Amino acid sequence: ATGATSSRYRSVSVVADSATTADALSTAFSLMPTEAIAPIARRLRLNVYLAMPDGSQKTLNVV
Repeated sequence: ATGATSSRYRSVSVVADSATTADALSTAFSLMPTEAIAPIARRLRLNVYLAMPDGSQKTLNVV
């Protein structure tokens, strides 16, 4: 690990049953492409909010 932040997203927010789960998944998702996040979000029934580098927003609503 380099300690550098990922430039894939400006921000990743996850709504989960616990803060610990949301924190861990938002960290993991920040390194993953949207296509990889979507099936996990569906399986775990999560809402995921992604702020893209260009200022647009993407929402993966599963719940």
